[in-house]
Amino acid sequence: MGRNVISRGISARGPILAFFVATFVAPTLGCAQTNNAAAAMPMSMPAGIWQARLGIEGESPQLFSELSAQGFHAVDVAGYRLSDGRERFATVWMFGDAGGGRLSTSLDAAALITLATNATKLGTHLTRISAWPTPDGTRFAAIEEPMVAPDLVLRVDVTAEGLTAELEAGMCAVDLAGYGTAEGTRYVALLTKDARAKSVHAHYGLDAKAVEALIVASGQKGARPLRIVGWEEDGAARFSALFIDIPGPYWMVRNDVTPEAYQRALEEAVATGYRVGQLSAFAIGGELHLTAVFTQ
Repeated sequence: MGRNVISRGISARGPILAFFVATFVAPTLGCAQTNNAAAAMPMSMPAGIWQARLGIEGESPQLFSELSAQGFHAVDVAGYRLSDGRERFATVWMFGDAGGGRLSTSLDAAALITLATNATKLGTHLTRISAWPTPDGTRFAAIEEPMVAPDLVLRVDVTAEGLTAELEAGMCAVDLAGYGTAEGTRYVALLTKDARAKSVHAHYGLDAKAVEALIVASGQKGARPLRIVGWEEDGAARFSALFIDIPGPYWMVRNDVTPEAYQRALEEAVATGYRVGQLSAFAIGGELHLTAVFTQ
């Protein structure tokens, strides 16, 4: 678990997975915490401050409201359930953009569809969706942004064949996550026919070796990851990934690692000017696995 790939396409063991250069942006300040307590923050903070939180418990964590009140907005969320049966969340927050990044958690499929429908009526749209299995069925978390996204379509409980048919019919995925069910892997996706999304390429049903090979190949082509998501299928990790051909900031990925390995990678990344841009948290055999995308 957690094999590493460097920019020359050589697989090796090491602290960080995949380093590729795109356009440069200034590094950001940040912090990462793994408990439920919200640290006191100053009343005024510069843009670029971020937080990555892992292991937040509860259906409606008070911490989420506290972070929003402090001026942070959610940019990524992953729900998961470990062997102890407790529901937890991994989240990434950026400071600024008041009113953005509204986070909803522990939704069933009907509630997620209602959220998406209401968002369209209110002139907002969903930007990020996470899904995870529970004894009571699949649960979802979603981030909603106050921006209009024309022709954005939500698909829930889609098979790989159904997703392929949608993409072959001209739809493009702008968000994609797989999850396990009793009937096998299903996907939740945000799709659009907007021409601006044609540069986004969707990959799904990948094992760890395949997604690591994809990371290398995409980096060599100058693409960057929009999202990488892991889940459990038949006791093994499976992944979906969205890559976009448009250049962006420097990025690096640490794939399918333990919390301890993630913490070490996080500390090294922050020390060199990176922040957590995406964080996928998922259970394999009841144990926590993580995939993180670090960006500058």
